[in-house]
Amino acid sequence: MYNFPECIPCLLNQLLYVLDKCNVSQKEREEFYYKWVKKIAVEVPEKKPMEIATELHRDVRKKFNIDPFVDIKELSDNVISKNESIIKNYFEKAQDLNTMLSLVISGNLIDIKTHDEVERLDIEKIMKIGLSKEFIIDHSDILAEKLNQAEKILYLGDNVGETYFDKYFISWLSKAGKEVTFAVRGDTVLNDATTEDAIKSGIDKVCYKLISNGYDAPGTEFDKSSEEFKKIFLEADLIISKGQGNLETLYSNNSQHIFFLLLTKCRAIANMMGTNPNDPVIIYNKKIFKNAYESRTKTRMKRE
Repeated sequence: MYNFPECIPCLLNQLLYVLDKCNVSQKEREEFYYKWVKKIAVEVPEKKPMEIATELHRDVRKKFNIDPFVDIKELSDNVISKNESIIKNYFEKAQDLNTMLSLVISGNLIDIKTHDEVERLDIEKIMKIGLSKEFIIDHSDILAEKLNQAEKILYLGDNVGETYFDKYFISWLSKAGKEVTFAVRGDTVLNDATTEDAIKSGIDKVCYKLISNGYDAPGTEFDKSSEEFKKIFLEADLIISKGQGNLETLYSNNSQHIFFLLLTKCRAIANMMGTNPNDPVIIYNKKIFKNAYESRTKTRMKRE
C-alpha cells in the first residue's frame, strides 16, 4: 500500500493503545513511545505502513513479553460464541451468494478494542446492518463466475470474531464441492486470528485445511510467508481475502484471482478505492483501480 499522511496518526494511536495495555513504568512507557515516534517519522516515507506496524507490534511483544490484545480476543470469542446460534440462523436462511456475502461482511463490523465494546456487542443488530448495507464496489457477479469454475479456494481470515461468520460461508462452499483452505496469521498481532483462535470457532471442522501464513504481519505479506502458504496460494484457483489488512498487503498482486471482501475502514483506503469510510466492497483484484470509481458512480446513480 502507498504511504498516506493519515498513516502516521494511525500508527501513533496503535502505539498508545498497546502501551496502555502494558504494565510498565511511566519512564519505560515514555522511552518506548518516543523511540517509536522517531522511527515512524523517519520510516513512513520509505516503508509501507504494514511493515512499520508489524515491527512495532513485534517490538512490543518482545520488549514487554506481552500480547496486548489477548484479553480482548478472549472476550470477543466468548461473547460471539455465546451468540453463534444467531449467526447460524441467518446463514441457514440465506438463499443466494449475494446474501451470503452480505452476512460474511457483517463480521468485518466487529473490530473490538475495549471491554466496553464487548459488553455492548449486539450480534442481531450487526447481522441486520450487514444485510442492509449495499456494496459500493460490487464485483460479486465475477466472483460467482469464478466460484463456479474453482475447485481449490484459499480463504484469508482477519479478526478473531469474524471466524464465526467465515465458518458458515466456508461450510456453504464446502457443501458445494469446493476445497477451501483457511489461512490465519503466523503469530499474535492486533486482534487478528491465529490457528488457535480459528480452532476455537470450529472452522477447522468445515474447511479442507487450516493453515498459518507463517508471518506475524496484520495482513498477508506473500514474500515473507511460509513455503506451505506460498504453495497453496499459487495453486489456488481462487482467493477470497477478508479485511483491510489483507487488502493493504495484496492489492497489487495480480498473479492470482483475488476477491477482497471488507469495509473500507480508514479515510486513506476509502479515498484510494473511491468509497466513503465504512463502505462495504467486493473487489476483484484484476479490476481494482480501473473500475472502482465507475462502480461507485453506477451504484450512487441507482440509489438516486
